[in-house]
Amino acid sequence: MNAETACVFWSIGVLVGLSTLLWSLRKPHDRQLLVKQLSIVFRLHGCPNSVRWLTVAGFVLLYLPLLFLALYAPPSNLDSHNYHLNRILFWVWNQNLDHFPTVYGPQLYHNVFAEYVVMHTGLLTGSDQFVNLIQFSAMTGAVLSISLLAKEFGLNVRGQFLAGVLLFSLPIGLFESTTTQNDYITCYLFISFVVLGYRAIRHHDYKVMAWCLLALFFAGFTKYTALMFGLPFAVFFGINLLKQRGFVYSARILAMGLLLFGLIFGSFFYRNYQLYGSLIGPRPGTRLALEKLSCDTYSLPFTTANVLKNVGLHLGLPYSAYNRQIDSGMVALHRTLGVSLTEPAITMDHYHARFSMQEDMVPNTIHFCLLLLSSVFLFIRRDHGDVKILLILALLGFVLFCTLVKFQLWSSRTHMPLFAVGCVVIGYVVRRLLGMREIYLSTAMLLLSVVIVYGNPAKMLIPVRYVSQKLVAHVPRDISPPDSSHAKSFRNLLGPYYDTSVASIYPIRHTYSYRERQAIFQKLDSVAYFWHDKQGSILAKSRTEAYFANHLADYTSYSKLLPHIGPDVLNIGVAYLGENGFYHYWRVLNQPVQMRYIRYRHEFNALSNTHRRFRYNYILSDEIGTALRCTEPGNVAAVYKTDKLILVKLKRPSERVYLF
Repeated sequence: MNAETACVFWSIGVLVGLSTLLWSLRKPHDRQLLVKQLSIVFRLHGCPNSVRWLTVAGFVLLYLPLLFLALYAPPSNLDSHNYHLNRILFWVWNQNLDHFPTVYGPQLYHNVFAEYVVMHTGLLTGSDQFVNLIQFSAMTGAVLSISLLAKEFGLNVRGQFLAGVLLFSLPIGLFESTTTQNDYITCYLFISFVVLGYRAIRHHDYKVMAWCLLALFFAGFTKYTALMFGLPFAVFFGINLLKQRGFVYSARILAMGLLLFGLIFGSFFYRNYQLYGSLIGPRPGTRLALEKLSCDTYSLPFTTANVLKNVGLHLGLPYSAYNRQIDSGMVALHRTLGVSLTEPAITMDHYHARFSMQEDMVPNTIHFCLLLLSSVFLFIRRDHGDVKILLILALLGFVLFCTLVKFQLWSSRTHMPLFAVGCVVIGYVVRRLLGMREIYLSTAMLLLSVVIVYGNPAKMLIPVRYVSQKLVAHVPRDISPPDSSHAKSFRNLLGPYYDTSVASIYPIRHTYSYRERQAIFQKLDSVAYFWHDKQGSILAKSRTEAYFANHLADYTSYSKLLPHIGPDVLNIGVAYLGENGFYHYWRVLNQPVQMRYIRYRHEFNALSNTHRRFRYNYILSDEIGTALRCTEPGNVAAVYKTDKLILVKLKRPSERVYLF
């Protein structure tokens, strides 16, 4: 795959699409009907005035700024740099999708559909200027699709609008919508699967069922968690088809599903099996098994413990005393279950309640509370069985996820399918059970969205986050000086409040009153702790610096090395001791060079992509000993070192690789 073949492929696709559209509009009546339908959509015909005005306000004040960020801000998410975008570089350079040598295994075996779409976007445009639009488009599709799901359950225009607003305002979704992550794509495809599934069992259309299965499998091809959330729905749809249409019809649908699953996953599984001897990824206990996301053992107490911790991800508030109470309650509940809070068989990260504005792990606290209250109202009623089943199916998917996947602090984004279905449930309860007007809740949710849209720490438009932190006197639970030169001033000024005896991350000593927090906030402000929140507007950053918005320490180190990479550079070999990517380092070079791993495990030597010729005259490393071991004797021209990185300039170009 290269830019030329991508252009040919999409040109053919556009021509076929336009031809099909023109053929379908060959009759004047069909053209008039299309114009009428478009007029209804753009004029919001049939919507109450309150819905119409709130839609326009949300579009102008929130949707368009998000679109601007998706277009203007470069991809800065560290997870994307480590593997989402990094793997695309190898696919393009190798001009194939086969596995390649790397030190970061997820670049190979994590699911790939979102990256395939992002890759085509980059090939067609020749840059990464538009790659954030994939998730942004998925958000748009998800909001529209969730309104269709609300319609399937009898909600009128007001209820559909409320469900759409609730999903649009989901905090983790707002953050995800301007990144090159894959969770909103997964969520959009999952919602499409649910909508089409309900339509299929009500209308018994083969074409609808085929699209339903494709949506589920492409969601799973984007992220396996979609299959966990989708399994209860798939069983429900299958049972209904069996009851309504009998065994033969259901068997045909099952056969079609197996065929589509094989076509979508077949080549991906085959690649994995060739390298790992396993369809999914590295087998536990082997040298290539760098992580194990699945739980090691299963039991009711373990599942309950993981459900509690995953729920706890959505309970954090910017108040330390409250968060400590949540932590104490979580410890007590785990003690009752007889399960350790840090049980390694089901846990990867240590749980603690936190309020974070980081785009990978922001809590959905308000949405969770609304869903919890709506569930109570729903289940104390005797009727409304179809909506109860919808909620139960979503909860079963969540429980299945908690049973199979170890707890991680960033899992709030993998919960998006649950919250998407929850938006329909909340809208149904508010409109049908409580008879409330949607305008109040919708307005409140859109106003809360302003903080995230304009105050995203990585893509800040105005310092909303700093102002809100100052108002509530927010003091971080842990702080860390930006570099060693600031450590002394941090210890002297903040030592009474933070334990500065710890190596690099200082935990807070006590729970403080609002007045005490104001004083601490001022001291933190005086050492420029909130400088990024105050001055770090995306509009004030260079594009180079903006790539590192989520990990500024990397920019501090790398920017000092850039002047030493001269115009004589051929390519750069990457010799990491750790497990990281290098997309952000490559992207800001502004030179037509490649970066490839030259140090990796010997198991990769069997891959065809390993033996591609690669000549380099610079080496980038994260550890001085590793950098020097990966150079030939007498071939070092210069060594440049910063806090996190080492750059070695070679006297002569090299093609050597170093296996371990």
